Amino acid sequence: MLALMAISMAFVACNKESNDDSGYVIDAKNVVGMTDNIATVNAGCMYNITAPYEYEVGVIATAEFKDQGFELLLPKIFENKYLIKPPVEESIVVSDPNAKISSGILLSAYNMGGAEIGNFFLSGKNNNATVTVSYIYADRNFSMKGNSDNSQSKVEINCSLKRGWNMMYAIVIVNEDNGIVNALITTKEPTNVILSWQYYPEGILESQFQNPIFKYNLNNKR
Repeated sequence: MLALMAISMAFVACNKESNDDSGYVIDAKNVVGMTDNIATVNAGCMYNITAPYEYEVGVIATAEFKDQGFELLLPKIFENKYLIKPPVEESIVVSDPNAKISSGILLSAYNMGGAEIGNFFLSGKNNNATVTVSYIYADRNFSMKGNSDNSQSKVEINCSLKRGWNMMYAIVIVNEDNGIVNALITTKEPTNVILSWQYYPEGILESQFQNPIFKYNLNNKR
């Protein structure tokens, strides 16, 4: 399973998100990849998270894959079992300590036989940075700001979330000399990026698209 982040006129032409009274609509078009065997798309969300690869997944929306795309309606009201507390670190300031968020939505492809065969990602490039979008649910308006650094990565978090569904952008640059990952996790739309929907068969890119924000708080659920 893989986790998981309208920028320009070109992007709007291939993808649209909108909120209505029923929920949050993801309208993905012009999916890139070998999609011939895809019949349906499931949106899943992790719960009972105890480690990066130890969790359960609940299906929250299903859609038919047709015309090289899909349209998913994410629920307006989200079950509490999918929600976890934001990162708890001295270097990360959370405006409301009672706030909860979901993991990034997992978008999975299934064939006619009901077998999972791959995953979808919304991503793009900005110079030497990779930009990936996650869909995150928040149970209230709040902000998260700060930094979390170690010997292998330097992560800045600057997010202002609204109650309901949010698009969270992971902007990642890997230093080719030392392999250190520099990342910005933000809800602010990056500029000069054309995002597109990509399909990858099962087993490809197993972990690099997981939203980095959740590795800090896997054991701080309630």
